[in-house]
Amino acid sequence: MATQKLIQKAVGSWKGESKLNLPWLPEDKRITKSESKLHVDLDMKHTFATITYTWVFEGKVEEGSMHICSAEKSKKTSIGWVDSWHQNSSVLHLTADEFNHDLVRATGSYPTGDGSPDWGWRIELSMPSEDTFLMKMINMPHGEEEEWAVEATYKRE
Repeated sequence: MATQKLIQKAVGSWKGESKLNLPWLPEDKRITKSESKLHVDLDMKHTFATITYTWVFEGKVEEGSMHICSAEKSKKTSIGWVDSWHQNSSVLHLTADEFNHDLVRATGSYPTGDGSPDWGWRIELSMPSEDTFLMKMINMPHGEEEEWAVEATYKRE
């Protein structure tokens, strides 16, 4: 097992802007922006990565963490994700059935709490250049169109 090359290239500290999309609010209040920091670490054997990040909502600092592991033989990537605002009651497990060195795209699902079918959640991580790191999170309501929830753009510190 080895972490993806994308994650290996991203090791270090990043800072930028995070946008949060709350589609249930009036249009002029749906998108909020905040400063955000992100840090990528690898274990000593490069078998897994830890990504931690912070962002701000309504004046309060929020934080999240991902543990990422990729298995080159099976071409699968797994992510365990928690976030103090989005995913704060359990670890969401996401998987990707492809091994791509330019993009991490993993999908999981979570219960809505009202008895209806689970909704999907996708996390996408990419590096369009050596000094730019992108994190996108997409909400996938059951039977409805998916909609972006988080878009964050980082530059190396």
